[in-house]
Amino acid sequence: MELKEKERRAAQIIEVAARSFNQCVLFFSGGKDSVAALHLLEKAYSKKDIRLVFMPFVDGLAETELTAKIAKSLDYEIYLYQHWRFFVDKAQGSYCVPEGKPKRIFDIYAEARADFGADVPIFYGAKRSDGIWRRLVTRKENRGIYAPIYEWSKYDVLSYIRKNRLDYLKQEGGRISGVDLSDKYLVWAYENQRQSYEAIKKEFPFVDVVIKRHEFFKESWKGGRQ
Repeated sequence: MELKEKERRAAQIIEVAARSFNQCVLFFSGGKDSVAALHLLEKAYSKKDIRLVFMPFVDGLAETELTAKIAKSLDYEIYLYQHWRFFVDKAQGSYCVPEGKPKRIFDIYAEARADFGADVPIFYGAKRSDGIWRRLVTRKENRGIYAPIYEWSKYDVLSYIRKNRLDYLKQEGGRISGVDLSDKYLVWAYENQRQSYEAIKKEFPFVDVVIKRHEFFKESWKGGRQ
């Protein structure tokens, strides 16, 4: 399927939502997918009727500052709702003392709808190639959740970005969102984005074990090569 046809289908999805409610919410990271989705939404909604929502994992992340900066450059205010995964990790005691109750993504959607309208359509810049939980969530359009670029590939998005000369967040290591407690992210943040690592450590004080383990095996590997 050519990109032009995919754009047409995306416009149809958005049009269905726009007919039912004159405002919408876009879960926005500032990355290429959400910027492309925002550009498509602006063809059906006025800027004043689009609410951008970002889900920071913890307070004080460099990623949050970057996302807010690009939203401002596009003349939008961004609304922050803490990521549902934070509550899951806290409740499970991941690198911390267990605390509180877990949440699901639908709980965050409910919070946004309590603020912006019970029937407000929610848009997500998710694609088929994304993680399975995003695919499951964004395909539930009967819940008023829409993924207009679901059928797009990464290359479709990049082509659309270039064609429309859109700016999106780029960052060394390919990270502008996706903050979590995975070893991969924590090691990357420790080495490349210490502000975010320290912000996570405030809430999950035992994450240093990941770094110590990484450094131990790194040194062991070097020693084995000598």
